[in-house]
Amino acid sequence: MGFTLTKPRTTSRDYVRIGLVFTGALAQVVMGAIPNIMGWQFNVGMRSREVQTLAVPATYAFAIWSVLFLGCILFAIVQMWPIYQRDKTLRTVGWLAAIAFWGNTFWEWYVPFNSFGLGSLVLIFIIFIALISAMFVLQDRKDRRPLFIPLKMLCGWISVATLVNISVTANFLSFNPFALSPHLQALIIIITAGLVTIGVAIYFKSAYYNFPTLWGLVAIYVININRQETQLAYWALVLGIVGFLVALIGQVWVSTKR
Repeated sequence: MGFTLTKPRTTSRDYVRIGLVFTGALAQVVMGAIPNIMGWQFNVGMRSREVQTLAVPATYAFAIWSVLFLGCILFAIVQMWPIYQRDKTLRTVGWLAAIAFWGNTFWEWYVPFNSFGLGSLVLIFIIFIALISAMFVLQDRKDRRPLFIPLKMLCGWISVATLVNISVTANFLSFNPFALSPHLQALIIIITAGLVTIGVAIYFKSAYYNFPTLWGLVAIYVININRQETQLAYWALVLGIVGFLVALIGQVWVSTKR
């Protein structure tokens, strides 16, 4: 008695995931512009300047969001194609991407109204956990398709942003139980960020992740050189470069082994 293998179908759950990824990718772009379009009293940049610390990158660094947003939209469009709707990896990573995109959207809404309180920190941690979890899934499945480059780049930038947000939130809440100087607080954040990027570079071997971290750390170098905070500047520069080179060498090595 013969039987026919049924072709896997796109399920309603797949359509929900696909829809959340696509709308989330667009929503984070729109929400980033709404404070200026609607004439809100504050936007994210204004709130950031209120609680500036020595670990915050130079303003030009945030231009990378235009690249990240574009990458997220391209990812969201491609994952809608029929050949990807039932993709095994996307059935996991897609949900994590949706969490990250919508988390970023809510963060962009929250900060103009509430500044960098604990809610901001909780949201940035949710975004980071979603993205780093996606990185672990891709690493476990040895999935290095170009499709996922935007998520890796976003994860790299959010890694630095998470640590910077810790610094900014502590400043906003006047939380300094050990009475550390602003210089020492920034030094701890910068070194931690650098060591995290080097550790991630060794494990994931992804220059796509480490380029945004290098971008952010170089911007911290630039602003602190201008402030004559040379120790902070050189720590950021050296750790950023080392992390990127380690990731790049690892990525090339993995590519040659395939």
